[in-house]
Amino acid sequence: MVAVIPVVFGDDDLVAGVERSDLSLIGRVIGPAHPLRNLQTTLGRLWKCFGAISILPAPKGLLQFVFPTEADMNGILREAPWFLPKFLVNMVPWVTVTPEVAEQLWRVHLQLQLWDIHPLCCTRKVGTLLGLALGKSDPAAVHKEVVSGELYIHSKVWIDARYPLPVSVSTSHEKVGKGGFTATIKYKRLSQFCYLYGILGHIGQQCPRREELVGMVTPYSKELVSKRSGPKVNERTLLSRKQYTWVRQVKEGDEKHGGHTSRGLLSAMPQANPSFAPVIEAGHLLLTARTSSTVPMVTPQGAALPFSSLPHWFVIHHCLMVR
Repeated sequence: MVAVIPVVFGDDDLVAGVERSDLSLIGRVIGPAHPLRNLQTTLGRLWKCFGAISILPAPKGLLQFVFPTEADMNGILREAPWFLPKFLVNMVPWVTVTPEVAEQLWRVHLQLQLWDIHPLCCTRKVGTLLGLALGKSDPAAVHKEVVSGELYIHSKVWIDARYPLPVSVSTSHEKVGKGGFTATIKYKRLSQFCYLYGILGHIGQQCPRREELVGMVTPYSKELVSKRSGPKVNERTLLSRKQYTWVRQVKEGDEKHGGHTSRGLLSAMPQANPSFAPVIEAGHLLLTARTSSTVPMVTPQGAALPFSSLPHWFVIHHCLMVR
């Protein structure tokens, strides 16, 4: 998860001293500080299939994103992923911020924050993230609850229910002040939503951007461990992203957590589901899943393993994209 702050608009005071251009954006990195060279390398690699971009330092700790052509700018703005591992890039165009523009940027910013909340993240972080994303100084102002295993978020926010967010918005909206609503947001997975890239319509073999994932290591964290408990716990643990081929990489050893060892998982996997092809290589257990459907994690005896019973080191290491 990343630390987030309210959206930064391109007002005159903020961008004073920065050379203006129709093919540039002003923005900042939200989250831990990163050297400019590292940021250029990361974004260049991640966005190269969408367009070219140069990143220049700007006053007041901001960054200027310059595009060689309008096609590069449009390709990155419309198609490229906007959240990245460990940090989030937030850009705004050189425009006069009218109320209409502010509403549009607000929606995009909200979209970014919701994209960054993975369906398997622990819900205790959601209130803080959304509270900061909506510009609230008090994160407790955002109420959250889990009902029947689904996450509901209640907050005062301007939102367009027709906008392609990875959520469904209830129809009960209450007008609050000028342009504001009290909305209930129900968070759920979308079958056509790519949670790695944060875009819709990103489907497996048909997607040309899949090649960009080959060899990429995406760090996971403890936030992906489900904290839900009780009779509603989902026993069909999702171990593969739909329509993708990948391996989970975990340290091979005798550490125990939830009664399972890495050697036990290695022997159970092929019997549990033929989609898995586990091997031990260079001291790591590589679990390769080649499937286009959700893979339940089950033992040879047929008993499902709840997500919380999996070893933590099984979850917190890496997901490596493979062909």
